[in-house]
Parts: sequence; structure tokens; C-alpha cells
Amino acid sequence: REGAGINVIEVTDGYVYDAGDVRVKAFEVDHRPVAPAFGYRVDFRNDSVLVSGDTRYSQNLIKNAEGVDLLIHEVAGATESALARPSTRRAFEHHTTGEEAGRLFATIKPKLAVYSHIILMGGFELSQLMADTRKAYSGPIVAGEDLMGFHVEGERVIQVEQPK
Repeated sequence: REGAGINVIEVTDGYVYDAGDVRVKAFEVDHRPVAPAFGYRVDFRNDSVLVSGDTRYSQNLIKNAEGVDLLIHEVAGATESALARPSTRRAFEHHTTGEEAGRLFATIKPKLAVYSHIILMGGFELSQLMADTRKAYSGPIVAGEDLMGFHVEGERVIQVEQPK
């Protein structure tokens, strides 16, 4: 029973944790009609990680991602036949496409961009998401997987650990 307890902490824009060398900032992203929706930036000494949360292309995310080392961002792709269904189109419109992710990554210029919360509708392939992203972004990118880990170490290239 104790393990099933829920401790709710409501957040707003701004720092939600600040202790020692670690700061965590929440910032609003655009996931309408769901509001509020937040992304998070974690800064540890001179290293930083940003997690987009569910969002469309967001200028506020770009603003909060300035100088970030690791950018973990949701992404979605859908076939034309899937988008012909109103329910699929509505769901798709609340997320970031591969092309939009490419524009975000090219603007932010992280040391590594990682797809997360990968939404593929109607048989859309991950390879097509990558191709769409590559229209605007030529930097390092990986498709995240469960249990994947990352090391952010100053100016060094971020190392990726594959799931075991």
C-alpha cells in the first residue's frame, strides 16, 4: 500500500529543483488542447539536458534549449492514409513532425539529439522520420530506446549506452 502512494507536486514555469550543482527548470510547451504541458531542462555544473515532453514545434522550447548538450525530443510520423482519419489527424497535430524536429535541432545545435516518445501511425517508418529530420539537420541524432543511457561530460562527445 505504501508503494502505491502518489505524491503530486504541481509545477509552473521556473525552477522546480535547485540544490547544489543541479538545477531543474520547467517551461511550458505547446501540446494544445492539453495545457499546461511542460518540458524540462536539467543543468549540472556546465552540462545540460533538455527533455521536450509532448509538444508541437515550440519557440519557448527553443528559447529554453540555448546551449543545451543533450536534447531529448518527442517526434511523430504518419502516413497520408492514417492522416485521413480525423482521430489520427487530431492526435498527430499535437506532436512534432520529423521535419519540424530537424528545424528545431538545426536551430538549437545540441551535441546530440535523441528522438523519444516516437509515434509512428499507419505504418510510417522510423527511417522516414530520420529522412524528414535530415532535410534540415545534419548533426548527431539517435532514436531513443527503452533503457538507453547517455553521458554528458563537458566538451566530450556524448557517449550512448545501448540497452542491455
